Amino acid sequence: MKNLCSCDAARLEDELIQLRESTRLALKSSWDEVEILQNTNSFQAGTISNLTTEMTKLKEELNTARAREKNLLRSNDKLISKLAASRKTPLFKSSKISPSPVTVTASTLSKVLNLDNRSQEMEKESISDDEKDVKIEELKFKLKSRDGIINSMEETMTVHIQNMQQLRVACDA
Repeated sequence: MKNLCSCDAARLEDELIQLRESTRLALKSSWDEVEILQNTNSFQAGTISNLTTEMTKLKEELNTARAREKNLLRSNDKLISKLAASRKTPLFKSSKISPSPVTVTASTLSKVLNLDNRSQEMEKESISDDEKDVKIEELKFKLKSRDGIINSMEETMTVHIQNMQQLRVACDA
């Protein structure tokens, strides 16, 4: 019986050693997995932080672009109303003053010529209706381009939001 006990003790001791080894390996594997999950979580948290920052910047840019759009639309409306008003009023109003005899001296002649030069300079500086129409079309084109950019930014922001939500779901899982 003593032999049986010593065999059982040796067998139990071997079994204990195997259990200790398997437990040690399982514990090491578990800690390795915890470390991998912590690294993954840290990386995903950094990605979420970057995306949140980028989304905030995009929202600010979008708000700035919208405010600029409103200002451009207001300016465009004012310009159109000014152009419409200038086309409705005649350039010269008729006067009902009867002509009186005028004596022309050298000084009055030089003043008239000087005024004529000034009016010619003003005409050169003023923009013709065709040029104004071209300017309006350019502004309209810029507004359309800006609208396209705003739409693109909104789409990018939507994609980033979806990515962030997917990352959060992955982190929670």
